[in-house]
Amino acid sequence: MSAQSKAIALTLAVLLLGGVYVADYLGFWVTESTKEPAKYTDGEFAGSYNPADIRGSYSFEDVANAFEISVETLADAYGIDATDYTAAEFKLNQLEIVYPNLGEDVELGTGSVKYFVALYTGLPYEDEGDGLPLRGIDILTEEGKIDDAKRNELLAIAIDLSLYQTSDETSSPTTETSENEVEEEKIITGNTTIQDLYNFGLTDDILTEVLGEIPATKSMSLRDFCTEKGLSFSEIKATLIEKIDH
Repeated sequence: MSAQSKAIALTLAVLLLGGVYVADYLGFWVTESTKEPAKYTDGEFAGSYNPADIRGSYSFEDVANAFEISVETLADAYGIDATDYTAAEFKLNQLEIVYPNLGEDVELGTGSVKYFVALYTGLPYEDEGDGLPLRGIDILTEEGKIDDAKRNELLAIAIDLSLYQTSDETSSPTTETSENEVEEEKIITGNTTIQDLYNFGLTDDILTEVLGEIPATKSMSLRDFCTEKGLSFSEIKATLIEKIDH
């Protein structure tokens, strides 16, 4: 190798190493995933983390570290039970595993978390095509993150996750008593109709107390009634179950 070639090779090596050093110093050289979303580069929110860059590989803790929202709030919103998962380590792409049967037209994954975080923090977010958990909408309302008008708008894409949560306990065919079979039939879901509630033994007085009125259409599902009236299905369901049990 000629002296000139050696000089060129040495110069290229120096430039390469120098470039790496400068990039590392400025924070552009990343050797491993930092689990930090990109930041807004201009405008009112410049310097803040952008929820649109949240990735499916992020855990609830990664999201909590980047945004002003707790792991407990995220777990509550998405129905992640601490007895089944470690909430802090729960990864967003696991939502598709926890809720595999939502239907072809229902999306509940990383995009949903992005939208929920944006609503919770007040940060701008453009892609609003994913669904939101009903409990998450309740949290946004309870904590004053959204007003009643926005809540009513979001109810159109609300997903009641309690309808899709499954127990790890396996059940085997048994010869239960007829009384137990009747009790098992008194399970309230989103598809439970107003007539079903009457069949469960609830009266006009109880329904008026809990629902605020007697629905005119007895075949209407409880979930549809709650959505129409802007009521929290999960809260109404819990109250009705208490009434049935007593």
